[in-house]
This record gives sequence, C-alpha cells and structure tokens, in this order.
Amino acid sequence: KEPVGQTLVINGQLKVDEQQSEVISSRAAGRIERLFIKETGQSIKQGQPLYVLYSEELLTLQQEYLLAKEQYESLGKTEQRYKSFRDAAERKLLLYGLTNSQISQLNKNSLQPRVTFLAPSSGIITEINPTEGQYVSEGSALYKIEDVGTLWVEAELYPNETSLVKVGDMISVRVSGVEANSIETKVGFLSPEFRNNSQITIMRASIRNPEGVLKPGQFAQVFLTQSSREAVAVPVDAVIRDGQGSHVYLQSGQNTFRPQMVKTGVEGFDQVEITEGLKEGD
Repeated sequence: KEPVGQTLVINGQLKVDEQQSEVISSRAAGRIERLFIKETGQSIKQGQPLYVLYSEELLTLQQEYLLAKEQYESLGKTEQRYKSFRDAAERKLLLYGLTNSQISQLNKNSLQPRVTFLAPSSGIITEINPTEGQYVSEGSALYKIEDVGTLWVEAELYPNETSLVKVGDMISVRVSGVEANSIETKVGFLSPEFRNNSQITIMRASIRNPEGVLKPGQFAQVFLTQSSREAVAVPVDAVIRDGQGSHVYLQSGQNTFRPQMVKTGVEGFDQVEITEGLKEGD
C-alpha cells in the first residue's frame, strides 16, 4: 500500500535567490585604479581581489592609525586611554573595508594610498558599474554578486490551483536538461497578492545547488501531489494500456509471469492506484 493522490504538473523557472545577493559598494571616495574582474558572469571566491581604490581619505585614516599605535606603544603602559585610541582607529579601518592582515602590515614606510579590496563572499558577478580611472563617491555601487549555491524555483498558480498547496508542503521539481532524479523540497512562499493585472499567485521554493549544475533561467516542472488515501499502488510504468484495457505482468511461479487485467484509480506522478485485479503482496 502507498499513499496515492492526484498529481498536478505546473511549469516553473529557476531564479536567483535574492536573499543570497550582495551589492559591493565603495567604502570611501576615490579613483578606481584597477578592476580585477571586468566581465559579468565570472565566478569569484571569497577573499579574491576585486578592485584597487586610490583614496586620500583612506590614506589619512592609515596615518591616524599609525599615530595612535605609536602613542600606545610609547605611552600605553601608563595611560590606558591610548589603547582605546588605537583600537578606535583600527576599527575605523576595518569598517572602511581593510582586512586585519592589511592593517597588521601597516608601518610608516608602507602607507597605502592604493588599497586592494577583496570579495566578501563567493558567487557570480552579475553587475559591474565602474570603469578603471573613474572617480566614485562613498557608497557608490560597484559590483553585484549572486550566490548560486541556492536557487529559487518559481511557479505560477491559477485560482483553481492555489487551494492545492500551502507553505510547508513537499513538492517535486524536475529541471529541463538536467539528467537527475526529482528534487524534493518544501514550498517556502506563496505571494499574498495576485501578479499585476492577473489572477496568478506566485509559489516559491528553495533548491540547493552546491555543485552549480543548475543555472538561473532554466525551466522546470513542479509536481504537486495531493495524498488522499492509502491504497494498493504500483509504479506507473508497470501498467500496460491497450485496446483491451490495462494489465500488469504478475509473477505466477519461478521466473514465470502472466498478464493480469487490472482496473486503475487515482494516478499520481510515479504511482497509480489499482482498484481491481491485485492484492497487497502480489
């Protein structure tokens, strides 16, 4: 016996998980001296160099840090306030995007008016706004990184279909062009309103994609199965249909099989109910 129910197939599409998107903005005003990645669609790893920024503001902050550090080293044993001055100067550099390694290497002979900024996360570069030599202001958007380790599958539900699914339901997803088993996932979102000028509700679920096999934009099929009852069921492929009706091959002895006429009931994606002709255990 298996839980059997009717399966509804709706079309969907893979989308970028917007919760995994990150916009890289300039931490300070300055000139873009170099872009390490100049083409969209390229992969990037966390910690990989992104761009070099020439900034008088960052140079001033480095000088302030070195001054506070020097005062702490010479006077810190007697005056505790110099430690807080140094720590505050260091935190400011960290907030402006320098790494601990870059800060630890600073000295009077290694002030860096040109600072290399690193990627804060891994993903795919989908937007590049500046060009080399361009002056940017603090907060200017430079890059957009999309993490495709998790994707969304989105499908459109019509009014007669919305009652068949709710948040938390398990669904099966098959992606066009990918030779793999169905992906099992849970419905994570149902839009509370209709899409503009339509009666369509958007359903969304997350799919893990650690190997990067799935690509945003690929089409998919979403299978909604409504389990209604326990019944004797067999795989859909086991039922052979012809002009005489439906039959299966039933084992009748050692290495011996005979055709057995059956009547079918509710048919799902991979199981079909048998109402007559078979009993549990056959």
